[in-house]
Amino acid sequence: MRNQEFAQLLEGFARGDGPQIRKLFAEPLVVATNRKSIVPKTVGQKLYLQSIQKNTVVFGIGPAGTGKTYLAVAAAISALLKNQVQRIVLTRPPSKQARRWASCPGSARKNPALPPAAL
Repeated sequence: MRNQEFAQLLEGFARGDGPQIRKLFAEPLVVATNRKSIVPKTVGQKLYLQSIQKNTVVFGIGPAGTGKTYLAVAAAISALLKNQVQRIVLTRPPSKQARRWASCPGSARKNPALPPAAL
């Protein structure tokens, strides 16, 4: 647990959120796939996965490298393996930045208007 997360937990206890925080840590959350099990490493990741499991649509907004896409895809694969969904549809935003990403050196496909990939 990082110092910032620890400080947030202390603030939560000070606000009287102790029962909710205890529940957050008492219930383990594991996303099972064929190859390995995925376990959230931070409180934010656990809350994100709980939101994915509870809601139909979840928007993950945050800094790069925090595991948003990794956890979302792991949860989608787990739901597919459990027959909770019939297919997974991967999309990306139609933006100028996305067009630049599509034509990065070493990119397998150079088409900036890539359609969603259905798995």
